[in-house]
Amino acid sequence: MRLLPLKSSMIASVGYDPALEAMVVQFNSGKIYRYDGVPSDAFVAVVTAKGSVGKMFNFHIKNKAYPFRQLKPDEVQNL
Repeated sequence: MRLLPLKSSMIASVGYDPALEAMVVQFNSGKIYRYDGVPSDAFVAVVTAKGSVGKMFNFHIKNKAYPFRQLKPDEVQNL
């Protein structure tokens, strides 16, 4: 999966697979997480945020409690 860089104090880059409804988020800390069951409109809301990307992520992804797991960097290439 290709990750797109974002200008955010919280998130370095994101990627999305619409067929799997899987969103991958690389945080500025370097940690990478995969969130499953994320609808495309939630992903779009995060990447097109006009204000805080982190706030949009928290509102549309984190607060919705989508199942997630931490990935190793090499796992992202296999998505």
